[in-house]
Amino acid sequence: MNSALPDDSRMRALLERVERIAVVGIKAGEGDDAFRVPRYMQAQGYRILPVSPKLDRVLGEPVARSLGDLGETPQLVNLFRASAHIPAHTDEILALPSGISSSSRSAARGSTRSPLATSRSTSPTSRASTCRS
Repeated sequence: MNSALPDDSRMRALLERVERIAVVGIKAGEGDDAFRVPRYMQAQGYRILPVSPKLDRVLGEPVARSLGDLGETPQLVNLFRASAHIPAHTDEILALPSGISSSSRSAARGSTRSPLATSRSTSPTSRASTCRS
C-alpha cells in the first residue's frame, strides 16, 4: 500500500469530523464519478459545496467558480481534476480559512486548522488521495 494514502480507519475518522465538503471539478452528468460521489456524500448528510466554472447549480446547490468564491468554509476539499491540474489548487486550498477540529463533526466550527484535502484524479491510470491532519 502506498504510504501517502490514508488507511481505512484514518479515512473514517476524518469523515466523522467533517460536515462541509467542497467538490472542485463537480459535474452535472449522472454517469460521472464527479457527480455520483458528491451526490452519495450529500445523501449521507454532508453539506456539498460545489466548485466549477462551468456550472451554475448542481445537487440543488449554487456552484462557486473557485474555492475562494465559496460562501462558507469547507472542512474537506475533494478534487475531481486530472492529475496535471491538482498542483494548481494547492495554494487555493492552503489559503482557505480554518478547517476542522480534531475532536468531532459537531465541534468542527471554530478550529484554527487548515482544511483537509483529498483528490481523485480523473485519469484512469492515476489515482491520488492525500489527507492532512
